[in-house]
Amino acid sequence: MAMPKKLLLLDKTENSLFYIDRELREQFPGLAITPCLVDVTLRDCVDKVFQEHKPSLVFHAAAYKHVGLLELHPSEAMRNNVLGTRNVAMAALEHGAGKFVNISTDKAVNPENYMGLSKKLTELCIQHLSSTNATRFMNVRFGNVAGSTGSVLRLFWDHIQKGEPLHVTDPRATRFFMSIPEAVHLILRAAGQGRGGETFVLEMGDPINIYELAKSMSLLAGFAPGKELPIHFVGLRGGEKVTEELWSSWEHPKPSAHKGILVITEKDFRASSILPIIEELERELRSNAGENLHVSIGRLFPSFGLKHASDSKSTEPQMPSPHLRPHGGHDEHTAFETGYGRS
Repeated sequence: MAMPKKLLLLDKTENSLFYIDRELREQFPGLAITPCLVDVTLRDCVDKVFQEHKPSLVFHAAAYKHVGLLELHPSEAMRNNVLGTRNVAMAALEHGAGKFVNISTDKAVNPENYMGLSKKLTELCIQHLSSTNATRFMNVRFGNVAGSTGSVLRLFWDHIQKGEPLHVTDPRATRFFMSIPEAVHLILRAAGQGRGGETFVLEMGDPINIYELAKSMSLLAGFAPGKELPIHFVGLRGGEKVTEELWSSWEHPKPSAHKGILVITEKDFRASSILPIIEELERELRSNAGENLHVSIGRLFPSFGLKHASDSKSTEPQMPSPHLRPHGGHDEHTAFETGYGRS
């Protein structure tokens, strides 16, 4: 891909924007770079940036990504991930962007938590816009990006450096992994070959068992797993799955023009009604602070809406499975969704 004429960096986090701007200027002194301190949930501010700069290619990576936190704050998952994506996508459309690449996650497939559901809704939004307009909208689905902020590898390594026990949710838990270069490759190839409406997925092979990963990292660090470095099973948290999926049963991935990248051309039937649902979510967030999100969500995902309506009324704490030994810890199964920019 050729060097861009201008690169816009958009983030609401001042420090992140400052450091990525400085790093890129040092590495590419001849590149015209414009940092934009903008919150994607503010539609007028996003529109102003697009009106002024009129970008031709948009990579939308801004998202909240931590499953446990978003289960506690579902309204923020909807506000930032869903409304933010809608705002950026509509600005791209209205101001003539040629292509729009939305970064999603394997947690969007048959979602069981608010993080995954929010990304599924963004996929539907992108699919709907791709069917009616000239801008080429497409989705890419990530697995866990090894070495990224919040990834299990970083968390395990931090614990190992401190001599602390490693925390694994369930001995059966598996996750798909991809490297940072593979994630970048997937995004750029999708932008290059996408015609609009596709979902691109990297061939990531078999999922990796997290317990085996913990033992391997212990050995590499010179510790005997479970002896010199304990491994504690903490139990699945609300919304977490034992295993993840890269596509739904009705989706049929096929080889793309580039080796190692699969493309899904089927569209979800729910995409056609997504914009009114997003507008309903927006009204709910504005008027009731998201207290009745499950009602709007239930119109597209009845089982999810019923489950979370029930969960919100229950005050009983969820205990780990009987075969697991409880021990407090981090959520180590977090998909990397934000790329460089977190909004």
